[in-house]
Amino acid sequence: MFGKLFLGETKKLVRPKALITIAVICVVFFILFAVVYNINLDAIVRDLEIMIEGIENGSPVGEEKTEEEIAEELGYRNADFVKLANPDNVDAILADLRLARDEAAFLNKQKGTKGSYGGEIYYYDCAITLLEYMKANDIYGDINVEGYKSYYSMRTAESFALSYFEFVVAILSIYGIVTAAGLYADEYAKGTIKLVMLRPVGRNMLTTAKLLALFSHLVVLLGLTTLASYVYGAIAFGSVATEKVFVVFNSQSVFASTSGAVVLYKMFFKTVGMLSFVSLAFAIGTISRKKTLGIVITLIIYLGIVSAIFSAFGGERFVFSTNTDFSSYFGMTTAVMDGANFYIALPVYLAYIAAIFASLYLTVKKRDII
Repeated sequence: MFGKLFLGETKKLVRPKALITIAVICVVFFILFAVVYNINLDAIVRDLEIMIEGIENGSPVGEEKTEEEIAEELGYRNADFVKLANPDNVDAILADLRLARDEAAFLNKQKGTKGSYGGEIYYYDCAITLLEYMKANDIYGDINVEGYKSYYSMRTAESFALSYFEFVVAILSIYGIVTAAGLYADEYAKGTIKLVMLRPVGRNMLTTAKLLALFSHLVVLLGLTTLASYVYGAIAFGSVATEKVFVVFNSQSVFASTSGAVVLYKMFFKTVGMLSFVSLAFAIGTISRKKTLGIVITLIIYLGIVSAIFSAFGGERFVFSTNTDFSSYFGMTTAVMDGANFYIALPVYLAYIAAIFASLYLTVKKRDII
């Protein structure tokens, strides 16, 4: 019975016009993305940074500089301090990073900053943890570090696929939000909900079938586009899936992984985030019986407008939109707000998800269909 119900809900979602529109958008942007990606903008930006710093410091434009000089000009945040580290200077670099962290914390306190994206403190904590790990395990040299000196600095199949994946996730998130908000709301508006509920199935089973059908629909679309981007990347740039990568977890510990594994878990977390917003839109649209309301409220949260408001007093750490993507906690980054923590984000996320699904199922089960 559930299988037939699931297939029936899936057929409702597979609308030729919508699929053709999404396919055209993905193909067009895939071509544009591939062209831009081949330009290698990262190298251009780095050259411009060095040129600007050289002009500001009175150095002749185009003058060759050593790694040490670049590090001194750009600071350890932008320089390849991992490559520079060795048994003779690791303690000095650690001291510089600790000083930079303390200065960032002091400035935040002076400005009254409660938390923000571009979190300097989190980044420096990651850097300190990484260097302490390198020192303890006597690991030096040009090692690959996720989020710092990683495949992101190279053009590879993994880098291309992940970058394009993030673009497609954004498109499918909006598509999924719009679709999910109307799964029940449209049936209430048209009056067809009476016919739906007359079928010999439980309401919980029907809600589950709608959710799983939408999730499967989105994941299949995401999987197909990601596979195509990886195949292109492998042909155009080659794969580094087995390359060893060091990952800093939650700015507190380090573990070894591979580029391929890192890409997979990043894709997993971002997919979970997409499905989380889709579930929120489904719940709001169902509870309010208003598709438009479900879309508008969810998009406001998805676009970070709510978290921006809460950032005025440091409450964005506990907002739904800032706790749906855990990939930021696996690597060196400034994309984690000051004061945020994986062990805070996870229970906050689970509490939101539990509330979303509980309110959804309870509303459908108890509501009068008349």
